[in-house]
Amino acid sequence: MNQSTQSFKHHLRFHPYFHFFAFPLLMISVIACIVNAAMGGAHTHWVLALLAMAVGLIAPMIRLNALTVQDRLIRLEVALRYATLAGEPFDKIASRLSKRQIIALRFASDAELVDLARKAAAEGTTPKEIKRSIKDWRVDDWRL
Repeated sequence: MNQSTQSFKHHLRFHPYFHFFAFPLLMISVIACIVNAAMGGAHTHWVLALLAMAVGLIAPMIRLNALTVQDRLIRLEVALRYATLAGEPFDKIASRLSKRQIIALRFASDAELVDLARKAAAEGTTPKEIKRSIKDWRVDDWRL
């Protein structure tokens, strides 16, 4: 893993190909196909417009499915780290943590994870507050 620095200010990840090229191009294509079909009215134009809309709906779903799998893996990672560091099952506090809180905890160092997790479970700390509380960030260059 690359050891670049990570902090609250720059922990979000954009996938340039998807966010700045593929998705905008796809949306432009969908709009162009719909406009073309509305102006021309030919059967072929409508078929292309429907196809473009279908692809436009499928593309974000593919991304969301990948992010859902990543979220499940993050939960497993945090659960394993917590159980190893705290010496108790993560299930003791997991029911009191939201998915977003667990995802925020992934950035905490081993020294901070247990205390931050217990505090979040007890006090309902928001994901943003959890991230702001982290002093020593674990770098995650593998996220989507």
